[in-house]
Amino acid sequence: MQAHDTVSDTGHNPCPPSEDERVPTPAEQVIQGTRGRIDEIDNQIIELIGRRKKLSSEIQSARLGAGGTKISYGRENVVIGRYSRELGKPGRALSMAILEVCRGALDTAARRPADS
Repeated sequence: MQAHDTVSDTGHNPCPPSEDERVPTPAEQVIQGTRGRIDEIDNQIIELIGRRKKLSSEIQSARLGAGGTKISYGRENVVIGRYSRELGKPGRALSMAILEVCRGALDTAARRPADS
């Protein structure tokens, strides 16, 4: 019998089980399982943003190749509006962050004169 398995005269186990031996509570099991599912979703979101960034780069290259600008602010406003409608005020911030990631670095030639 190990020391932590010994029961004292009071009937209580004198040594609590180690972290490896402790059985998670039902709440801890739910939290652990749900966090795992959230991590999977986060991985999918990151992958989707990477795919979106690649497509955005293709559009930017085509637009610049045709003599246009790197960014279509009208299109960005449509995207911002969509996220805002679906997710409220945080959706606006989220859409702006996604657009920033996907548009890449802004160079001087891509900026509108009013932005300078």
